[in-house]
Amino acid sequence: MKKQCNDKNTHMFLSKREFIEERDWNKFHHPKELAISISLESVELLELFQCKDKETLKEIADILIYTLSFSNQLDIDLDSVIIKKLNKNNREYNKTLVKGKTKKCTYYSKGGEQNE
Repeated sequence: MKKQCNDKNTHMFLSKREFIEERDWNKFHHPKELAISISLESVELLELFQCKDKETLKEIADILIYTLSFSNQLDIDLDSVIIKKLNKNNREYNKTLVKGKTKKCTYYSKGGEQNE
């Protein structure tokens, strides 16, 4: 059995897994197809902002559903991946140094701030 998310997300994770298994859709849920679906749903979300549509919550849900399926197929522990990424961002983007700025982290690591 694949890893499950923490208790807060377990119900959502198991509900999605059950939904897929009940329909025998696992054979269609390969990483490539799920990555394509995540990309397509993300484009639909962008389109809603362009058109000022009110369906953004539906599209966000679609993106998250496909992301859960994708991570399940690859046995990815989303909680630990997200925590690691947030920790990395905290290291690379010192809040004092970058506050109110939008430069990429490499700008700061190369001393770009000193040149201004």
